[in-house]
Amino acid sequence: MNLRLTLETIRDVAIQGLSELPRESRVPLTYPKLRSDREVVPAVQLATDFAQAIPAGFTGVQVARVTSPRVSSKSCTTPSSSHVSAWSADSQHYYVRTVPGEYIVFTREGQEVARPGFTFEPTFSLVRPGVLIGIGKGGSVVCEYDLGTKTLRDVLDLKMLPGWPLGEAYAGTLVASAAPERIAVIYGGRGQDLHTKCVVYDVEAHDWQIVDSMMQALGFKIHGMALDKSGQYLALYPTAADLRQGKSIGYLHDLNGPDDRRWLPLEPWAHGHAAYGFNCYVNQSGDGGGPYDAYQWKYRTLNDPATWRNLIPQVLRPALVQGGDHSCYHNAQPDVQVPFCTATYRKDAPIDPCPRRAWDDEVLMVATDGSGSVWRVGPHYSITERANGSLIYWATPRPQISPDGLSIISTSNLMGTLGADTSDGELGGMRCDVLKYDLEV
Repeated sequence: MNLRLTLETIRDVAIQGLSELPRESRVPLTYPKLRSDREVVPAVQLATDFAQAIPAGFTGVQVARVTSPRVSSKSCTTPSSSHVSAWSADSQHYYVRTVPGEYIVFTREGQEVARPGFTFEPTFSLVRPGVLIGIGKGGSVVCEYDLGTKTLRDVLDLKMLPGWPLGEAYAGTLVASAAPERIAVIYGGRGQDLHTKCVVYDVEAHDWQIVDSMMQALGFKIHGMALDKSGQYLALYPTAADLRQGKSIGYLHDLNGPDDRRWLPLEPWAHGHAAYGFNCYVNQSGDGGGPYDAYQWKYRTLNDPATWRNLIPQVLRPALVQGGDHSCYHNAQPDVQVPFCTATYRKDAPIDPCPRRAWDDEVLMVATDGSGSVWRVGPHYSITERANGSLIYWATPRPQISPDGLSIISTSNLMGTLGADTSDGELGGMRCDVLKYDLEV
């Protein structure tokens, strides 16, 4: 018997019904089979022949290289933004991007199933399994690709909205939320850091609202943006040029609030890469009191963004200053605090003389419940900086965790052993591919 579920039914099952499920059938609250020690692991040295030597994770983790020259002659990576979801809502599909900008969808088991023709990084719907949302048709139309029917349909023509520029232009970042299902897209400029508009489209209501970042008491051009999983909060991030003029790291807007002009700065100590859950925000920041370390993360609720708490009660020692991360929280739940995923990278001596420590250049799961627990997934095996200390962007690990919290995909150049790729300067001359980490619980 075939059952046709309405969008409303799917949303109710995925969101409202989630709180009624027993916890053992939901995403993990802890990862007891993974390492949680603070033992230093020496810098990774890998063999050059990965046909026989596949990189390994730590205890309780299986690692596989899921892309190769057989998939694409050019490098393959995870999305540039952690705010888009590379995993389907049912955790059964994920996509990777090639550095030229093609998007390839795989089953969880690693079988290629589609290459939708989007022009900018898409995101999977957080509610409807197998639905990929992105920008198509010359960079101006929001489209949906259904993996089940292999069909592409138009959702919203951005050229029909106020503020679309004359002449050649394209839309920027696109993200989605879960309850209600909303899609947000920035537009209005002819390139990155030139956009001044953001449209938030309500999928079920077929309605939208438009934010003008230059007119609504903000006064900046948009570098990036995000929606929290609930769809209630929209965050806009100013460009680097606007930050130098004194703008906050980001501005938060309650889309359901009574005053559509009410914006709150994401302060204090909200800098660094960040990820959004349901009405919550996590970011890497060692500032704000207490012993400093680069590997400190903060948690705050979005209805009170000025109040935060540190997630690591006892930071690592000796202190690291030059350390970064990329975080992802697509396993977030509406009614319980679950761990988020992050991957770290750092600068070594002479730029930062701190010796190697636990968590350096690793994929991690970090608890948000106040316990301070950190579970170690494994090394990301990527050289992330050039000899002069400058960052190799596409080689940085940008993990994407599945909604069920059991699998992670991340970018790696496997310590430079995958061969050369000079097609993009942000590869550092080294090919990148995507690794998948499967976690035991």
